[in-house]
Amino acid sequence: MTNLGIAALAAGKRADTTPTSPGYEEIERLLREHGFLSRAAHRHLRHQMDYLQRRRLLVAVCPGFYVRAGTETDVDLRIRVTAAWHPDGILMGAAAARLSFDPDIEVPVIVMATRRKRRAPQGIRLIRCEVPDEHVTQRDGIRLTRAALTALDLSRHDDGAAIDTILREGLAQLRHLRRALKATPYRLGNPVRRAMVDDSRDEPWSPAERRAHRVLRDARITGWETNLRISLPEGRHGFLDIVFDDVKFAIEVDGYGYHGQTENRDAFELDRWKQACASADGWTIIRLTWRHLTEHPEWVVDVVRRILGRLRHQPRRRRRSPGDPRLAGAAA
Repeated sequence: MTNLGIAALAAGKRADTTPTSPGYEEIERLLREHGFLSRAAHRHLRHQMDYLQRRRLLVAVCPGFYVRAGTETDVDLRIRVTAAWHPDGILMGAAAARLSFDPDIEVPVIVMATRRKRRAPQGIRLIRCEVPDEHVTQRDGIRLTRAALTALDLSRHDDGAAIDTILREGLAQLRHLRRALKATPYRLGNPVRRAMVDDSRDEPWSPAERRAHRVLRDARITGWETNLRISLPEGRHGFLDIVFDDVKFAIEVDGYGYHGQTENRDAFELDRWKQACASADGWTIIRLTWRHLTEHPEWVVDVVRRILGRLRHQPRRRRRSPGDPRLAGAAA
C-alpha cells in the first residue's frame, strides 16, 4: 500500500461513518517517519487506526503497534516495533547481531531477554533471564547484548560463525567471550557455549580457519600460531592465517564464502601481495580450501607433517670462511 493509499481512502470516505481526513494525513506522516504507529502514543488517532485495521490497510505486529499492510514481514521494522513494544527488554541472538555486526543475518524469531513475565506475540520469544549491564549496549535507543554475548548465544547453532566474525573484525577478543560466559551462568545451552569458547582458543577468523585448527589439534600437531601480522607495501599490512614461526612455514586457509563469492578486487590484490611478500622473506606457504579440510583431512595432515619434517630436518648450509679454496675458485 503506497503512501497515497490512505489519503485516497480518507478523501473517498463517508463523512458520517469514518474519521476525518486530517487524521489519515497524520497517520501517513507518522508511517513515513517511523514505519509504525503506537496506539498508546497517538490515542487521538485510535478511531482512524481501528478503521484502517478493519480495512486491512494497517496490520498489528505487536499489541497496540501497527504497520502499513505489506510491510509486516520487514524484519528490521519488526525488530524496531518489538523494541518499542517492550522497551525494558534486551534483544539477543540473531536480532542483536543484525543491529550490530551482521546486517544480513536471518532472524526467524526475535528473541528478547526480559525480567518480568509477559505474553509475546507471534514471531517473538521472551526469555526470563538477567543480562548484566556490562554486557548490554544500545543502538538508536534499542537495547541489545554486546557482540561477545551475542556471538556466544549464536554459537549454539552456527558452529562458531558469529564468533569468527567478531574476532576477525576486532569487535571482541577471546577474553571478552570468556567474561560473557562467566557472567551468564546456569543458562540453558551453556555446555555448548563453553565448548565453543574452548574451540575458539586459537582465535579463528572464519569457519574454514576454525576447521583447520581442529584438524591440526586432532592430529596433535603443535608449535603453530595464528594471525601473524606482516608488513606490505604502501603502509598496508596483512595476516598469515596459521604459522610455524620456527621454520617460517605458513598455511593460508581459503574458505570459499570469504575468498570466493564475496572477495572483492582489493581483497584479492591484498591477499596476493601478502603471499608474495611472505615468500620473498623466505616463508614456505601452502593454501588449503574448505573441501581439503572437510573431505580430505588425512591428506592435509600428511602434507603438513611432510613439509614440517623437511624444513625442520634439512641440513644447514656450512658457512664458508674467506680462505675456502672453493670461494677463491668461484671468484676466479
